[in-house]
Amino acid sequence: RARVERGGFAVRQRAPLPFEPRTLADWPPVQAYATVRAREGARVALASERGDPLIVFGGAGAGRSAFVATGLGAWTPRWTPWNGWPALAGGLTAWAAASPPAATLSVDDDPAGLRIDLDLVADAALVEPATLDVELTSPDGRRRSVEAEPVAPGRWRALLTDAEAGVHAVRWTSHAGTLQRWHLRTGRSESRTWGVEPAIGRWRASGLLAAADARPDRASPPPPGPAAELAPDTRLLLLALALALAGIVVDRWRPTLVARWRRGAEPA
Repeated sequence: RARVERGGFAVRQRAPLPFEPRTLADWPPVQAYATVRAREGARVALASERGDPLIVFGGAGAGRSAFVATGLGAWTPRWTPWNGWPALAGGLTAWAAASPPAATLSVDDDPAGLRIDLDLVADAALVEPATLDVELTSPDGRRRSVEAEPVAPGRWRALLTDAEAGVHAVRWTSHAGTLQRWHLRTGRSESRTWGVEPAIGRWRASGLLAAADARPDRASPPPPGPAAELAPDTRLLLLALALALAGIVVDRWRPTLVARWRRGAEPA
C-alpha cells in the first residue's frame, strides 16, 4: 500500500474522544491521510471508510499521546467550517497540554517476598497496559528489570520471592519523569538477633556454633533448686535486725530524753 492514501474518504467515529463532547456528529470527509497501524493497547477514535486509523490515542506508563493521520490542514479542508471543529481542535490542544496522570511507587516487605506497587491515576482515554517494567537494584549492586502485573484498576504489582536482605532501589521511568524508592529489607530472623542474622547463618553452616556449644568450659550451671529459690537475702535480714535494735534503744531511752527536753524548755 501507498504511504499516503489520496482521494475523498468518508470517516466514522469508532470510540469516544478523551474530552467533551465525547462524540461528534457529521464528520466531514478527508482528502488524504497517512497509512499507519495502531499499536496494541491504543484507542482508535476515528477511522476511514476502509478501517484505517485516523485519530489515535495511546500511552506508555504515565505518558499519553495523540496521533492525527490526516493532519489539521490541507488534507482536511472541510473540517475548518464544520460546526464540530472548535470542540475538536480545542479539545485536542487542551488534552495534549494537560499534565500527565500522577503516579505513586511503594515498596514493602511481604511474607512471600519484596512487594512493589505502582499506582497510576486512571485516564479514560487510555487502555491500561498489560504489564509495566520497573528497575530494581539489589544490595550487591546488580540491576534487573522486574515485570509488574495489574492487580486492580490503576495498580500494578511485582512480588520478588528471592529478594535478599539489604537496601533495594526501585525505579520506574516514563516520559513524564522518574519515580524512585529505597527500601531496607531485613532478614527473617534479624529482628530477634540485632541485625546479625546473616553472620549467624554463616557460623552455623561452618559448624562454628556447634563446636562452641560442645566445649566443656561452656557447660551451663544446673538450674537452682527449690531451696535456693526460697533462700532469703542476707542483707535484708541484717537490715531488719538493725531496725529492731534501734527501736529498742529509742524505747529504753525515751523517758530520759523527754525529761531533758522539759528542763531545757522551762524558763530560767
